[in-house]
Amino acid sequence: VDGSGSMGEDGFDTLRSFAGKLVTRYTSIHNGASTMRVGVVLFGNGRVQRDGTVSAPINVQPITANLTAVQQRISSMKWQRGLTNMAQALAAADKMLLQGGRGQAQSAILILSDGKYLFKYRTSEKAQALRDKNIHIFMAPISEHRDKQLDVLRDWVSQPWQANYERIPGIEILKYNEKMFAQKLLTKFCPLAVSLATQNAFADANMYMLIHAGGTASPACGPALNLGRVGSVDKCAEASRASGRLGFSYAESGVERGSCMAESINTTKTMWDAWKANHKSQANPCGPWKANPQYDTYALKPHLVPGQ
Repeated sequence: VDGSGSMGEDGFDTLRSFAGKLVTRYTSIHNGASTMRVGVVLFGNGRVQRDGTVSAPINVQPITANLTAVQQRISSMKWQRGLTNMAQALAAADKMLLQGGRGQAQSAILILSDGKYLFKYRTSEKAQALRDKNIHIFMAPISEHRDKQLDVLRDWVSQPWQANYERIPGIEILKYNEKMFAQKLLTKFCPLAVSLATQNAFADANMYMLIHAGGTASPACGPALNLGRVGSVDKCAEASRASGRLGFSYAESGVERGSCMAESINTTKTMWDAWKANHKSQANPCGPWKANPQYDTYALKPHLVPGQ
């Protein structure tokens, strides 16, 4: 997040508010699986030191799944009034990802700034080094006008730049349209983002819902019924309905790929509605989930099960 002198105090206040709003659109857990972790670096505090180096940016929040803490730290950030030390910010983000990132997750850096920069060569070299490490770079400059400096930013982001760059046309427009731009950045920079409303519409239309990723129902629910390899989630749902069970587990990958297990989950309308309201970490009605990275567990909408 850019706190440089060129942002201005009012501009920084708007950018800080927007950064906080953006974090609220993320979730760190989805269907019981770890999803998003976020860290924050504040730059724009640059001062040229006696040895010719530029002061380091501020590590506001190391990478964490505690998004409430991230929002609190963002809200406490102060306007720095310094030079735009973006190269040092990229280096700090790189170190933060190294210390707190996950090997199985895509590492990414989103830069929110006014589009201005100093030390072009150093910043370009650092951006290239990050891309060479497969760290994704997104930029969302806030600028009323398109200029040559913004063209340079497009060269620094991951390519194609059209998918990784979004100009916000001015601080005033951002100030009164934070929600719209937060959604725009989320859908553009996070193409796998899931809408709760879309998920729930899918669940109601198809009469089944994912309730836990990477595991099956607790043995305390009762024995699962092996329905064999059926080939798709839809077919597993149909076979489970026909068996009279209220849930099922399906293997999307691995050696068990395509396998279907009808689970003894006594789904009720109350449970269905509760699961729709909370996709973060749904409770197993019988006890702890049984970890299994090959299987995901689904609930069936109760009234479509024979006998209901």
